[in-house]
Amino acid sequence: VLSFPLVLSTLSASLLGLCDRYFLSHYSLEAWKACTAAANLCFFYQMTLIMVATATQAFIGHFQSSHKRDHIGPLVWQMIYFSLLSMLITYPLSLATEFYLKGSEIQGPATLYFRYLSLVNFLYPLGGVLSSFYIGRGKTRIIFLVNLLTQLINIGLDYLLIFGVKGWFSAMGIRGAAVATIIAQSIFCLILLLLFLQKKHVATYRTDLKKFNKTLFWEVL
Repeated sequence: VLSFPLVLSTLSASLLGLCDRYFLSHYSLEAWKACTAAANLCFFYQMTLIMVATATQAFIGHFQSSHKRDHIGPLVWQMIYFSLLSMLITYPLSLATEFYLKGSEIQGPATLYFRYLSLVNFLYPLGGVLSSFYIGRGKTRIIFLVNLLTQLINIGLDYLLIFGVKGWFSAMGIRGAAVATIIAQSIFCLILLLLFLQKKHVATYRTDLKKFNKTLFWEVL
């Protein structure tokens, strides 16, 4: 009961990429190859950041059990800042990583897909942090439901954006796959953030205390 939502949370990024590759395999072989090559590069940064972010659960569990619930909100905010600041490292590294694709037969579409996802690398640790707020307190059902909704949205958007809708908009191919993934992950983070900021959480966990705390920030890292 406790571990499955954690597994699903860390698996979410993989499932988003899997949907992209499945639909692109029906769109064109070149697009499928490009997505597969670029997704592996994206996955390295995403999972590294997610694993750092989900370590927040240990601190949340500690504060929950020691009746220091008002410490949880400020703690989560520090890791939200970590997610945003991670772009200062991952984006320059992503630009350098593009050389891996240089000279390959799928350089153009693979680089396009990789650049799109590199712009939103922060969404993956952000999702991990916000998931930790619930998993660390044993509230796992909400994570399962939001993850399920996210995957369904991604599947629908993948189909529509990759293949297009006759009379409405043309097929976007690999660009559509990237856009679908970005929208789905953004919705996942937005839903959890809005729930995190609910009045009941403000009162109990002080989720309104957004101030950057350098000491706490480095302690968690």
